[in-house]
Amino acid sequence: LRSGTDVARAIALGAKAGIIGCAADLAAATDYRQTQEPAAITARVVNLLKSMVMESAVLARCCGKTDVMNLEPEDLRSLTVPTSIASGIPLVGNDKQYRVEVAATH
Repeated sequence: LRSGTDVARAIALGAKAGIIGCAADLAAATDYRQTQEPAAITARVVNLLKSMVMESAVLARCCGKTDVMNLEPEDLRSLTVPTSIASGIPLVGNDKQYRVEVAATH
């Protein structure tokens, strides 16, 4: 998970846990030529986590939810037709769900 948007999306799809490894690593990144205090590195990772929580809370409010944990798959929308086809999530704006019809073989 890279952002609060990813967190909200994962929760809406039913996730109970996630990994923020790369995002936390980038937030904690230091100049290899300088030694930094562990407290400064920790503060940057804490700021990342706080921003992810706040961003996912804003997205939940935009969907009319009072809590991020109340997000549901129905709250999600695809931005492109290929994404709608791949995920089965309706397209934003017209609520049309695109699907690829698979011919049945007998």
